[in-house]
Amino acid sequence: MAAKTPIKARAAGDNTPFDELPHAEIIYENGESSLACMDQGEEALVAAVKEHHRRAKNGEPIHNSWGPDERPIVATRIARVLIYEDGHPGREVALVSPDVATSTVKDAISAVADADSEVHGPAGMVSLYALADHLLPRVLVEKEHPHDSEYVAQETRELDSSEWGGDK
Repeated sequence: MAAKTPIKARAAGDNTPFDELPHAEIIYENGESSLACMDQGEEALVAAVKEHHRRAKNGEPIHNSWGPDERPIVATRIARVLIYEDGHPGREVALVSPDVATSTVKDAISAVADADSEVHGPAGMVSLYALADHLLPRVLVEKEHPHDSEYVAQETRELDSSEWGGDK
């Protein structure tokens, strides 16, 4: 197996769209997750993950984060870090052919025209959230296990926990 090439920071003047940049899904021990754009490169991501995990292991707060009760939010231990080298994990799912896009929009228009459709809310109003469900593909999945990815897209790779001080 070939050695991986670390993701480099985005160069000055690089105007690559945000959703095309590499991303990392950080999955915490409690099953929650965060998505981070890796525009500063893999070295910066590993440093940030390592520092967050260190704070969590020591019961320290997240830097400059305050809860609704005005107490600092304590960092949560990290379970996994998944890398999506080809961009935001929802990006590929949302790219469709013109024929599929046309069909999807027609289906959404039909749902608006049908008074019994689930897109209709109170007083005959149309729920844009329900309509968006007709237009946008599912990019998130129900997790079978707390440390599974939330995304339909398959990650490119997973950071070894030894890189960031994980417990595995």
